[in-house]
Amino acid sequence: LINAVTREIVRKTVISSENGKEEDGYYYRNVDRVVLHRYFEGIINLSGEIISETCSSTLAWNNLSNLLSYKRLYVDHEESRSVGWFPEAVSGVGVRFVISDALPRLLDHVDDAEMRQAAWDERVDDEQMRLEAEARRYGDVALVPVVDVYRSLAAKLLAFFGAILERSVEFDFLYKTDDDTVANLEAIRDHVPTTRQNVWWSSFRENWPVERYGKWAEASYR
Repeated sequence: LINAVTREIVRKTVISSENGKEEDGYYYRNVDRVVLHRYFEGIINLSGEIISETCSSTLAWNNLSNLLSYKRLYVDHEESRSVGWFPEAVSGVGVRFVISDALPRLLDHVDDAEMRQAAWDERVDDEQMRLEAEARRYGDVALVPVVDVYRSLAAKLLAFFGAILERSVEFDFLYKTDDDTVANLEAIRDHVPTTRQNVWWSSFRENWPVERYGKWAEASYR
């Protein structure tokens, strides 16, 4: 078991007919209990002899607890050769995750999922209404029909420019930056081109790898 973000090995074991327990044609072996933090993302890496008969039919991916979700499949150790998970995936190995403690609380958590979702939907709707009200009152918010994910950054920027032009806002230069960035406006002013027609002046980080895990993960974008 590898931490997908840090690539740290969390647990490691060797399974064989000598130390494993046979069940339905597979050998299983327990590993030491490990406490995983909330939203933990890990990679199960298995290597060894694979019997072709175990790969002849589709594997049933059991996720009835709603506490675990599958995201990617790896052919080998290369990230570039991994693909987004799909229900028809076939595997030559089996992995069983067992909750060792706090089971009653987790079951209650699963049972309350619909109630939490309804509360969250209500909160999102309320926030949307307040944003729309502020946009109408002050005109300081541009709402664009783009989902804020990695692959939509360029589309979001162009949609924002379109919203500015529709409002006939007058400006010499339009500067866009992230909300967690401190901008040195004087230095920026000194570096912008002197020509003021059809200028696209920007600074982007080149060859930035796509995030496969974490808040801004992209499952299929390359």
